[in-house]
Amino acid sequence: MLKRVLAIGSSTAVIGALLTGVMAWPAAAADINCPTPPFAPLLGNGQPGTPYLISSKEDLQEFRDNNASGKNYWAANVYVEMTTNIDMGGCIWSTAIAKAPTAFFGKFDGNSFVISGLSVNDTTGTQ
Repeated sequence: MLKRVLAIGSSTAVIGALLTGVMAWPAAAADINCPTPPFAPLLGNGQPGTPYLISSKEDLQEFRDNNASGKNYWAANVYVEMTTNIDMGGCIWSTAIAKAPTAFFGKFDGNSFVISGLSVNDTTGTQ
């Protein structure tokens, strides 16, 4: 199933679509035309007043992959904020953020920023 995320007036809608349901651990299938690790850990500590900050396509990919050593961006009650519009440049994710078996119970504030140039091609049927 291919889902395309285009420039939408509110990142809340986009992130809502990506975070709906439950989260997956990093995908086994390859992403296409996406930022590749290693990435720097997200700035912030995930707490109110000092949320994890997503300021680039690499940050969004890092958040999706949840790879930072010693950090769990998907932990319960974690705070995450976008700081700017993000153009993923035609990136195709092989899985969305929202996949079983781990749910995202944090708080994501898109600050009305836009994510563009991102498609999600998940063929597992578990979205």
